[in-house]
Amino acid sequence: DKQKGKLKLVKEQVTHLQILIENLIEMARLDGGHDLNRHPLDLNQIMIAIRETHISKLTAERELDVHFDLADEPMMILADHEDLEHALLNIIENAVYYTLDGGTITISTQVDDQKILIDVQDTGMGIAQDDLPHIFERFFRVDKARTERGRAGLGLAITKKVIEAHHGQIDVTSTFGDGSIFRVTLPQA
Repeated sequence: DKQKGKLKLVKEQVTHLQILIENLIEMARLDGGHDLNRHPLDLNQIMIAIRETHISKLTAERELDVHFDLADEPMMILADHEDLEHALLNIIENAVYYTLDGGTITISTQVDDQKILIDVQDTGMGIAQDDLPHIFERFFRVDKARTERGRAGLGLAITKKVIEAHHGQIDVTSTFGDGSIFRVTLPQA
C-alpha cells in the first residue's frame, strides 16, 4: 500500500514535468517568431470541436454546467487551427479547474464591429484584484500552493502569445469569489 502511494506520486510528478517541458517548448516556439499556418476558418467550428472532443473529458467526475452560446452566423477568421484551438481550450480548462462543483461555465461567440468576440465566463473562485495584472505572466499562478494536475503557470502566457500572434487580444474581468470572464477579441476575415 505504501509502495502504491509512492508510485502514484512519482507518476504525478512525471506527468507534471512532461506538461512543463511541453509548455516550455511551446513558449520557445512562440518566442522564436514561429510563423502561423493561417487558413480561413469558422471560429464556431473550432468551438464545436472543443465541445465535442474535450468538454466531457474536462468535466468527468465534476458537477458543472457547461453551456455553449455560439453565434448563428459563420464567424470567419484567418487562423492557425491547432494553435488557436489550443489557446481557447486552455482558457476553458482554467475555467473548469477553478470552478467548484455545481458551478456554471458559459462559452459564447459573437460579432461586434468586424471583430469576433469569444467570452468564457465562470462562476469559479475569481481572481484577486492584486493578481489580475499578473495572470498572463510566465510561471504566475493565482494560488501558488496548487501545483497538481500539471499546473505550471505557463498556460495563460502561451494563450496570450497565440492570441496576439493572431492580431487579437485577451482581457479578463473578475470578482474574487464570484468568477471571471475571459474575453478574446480577434479580427474577422
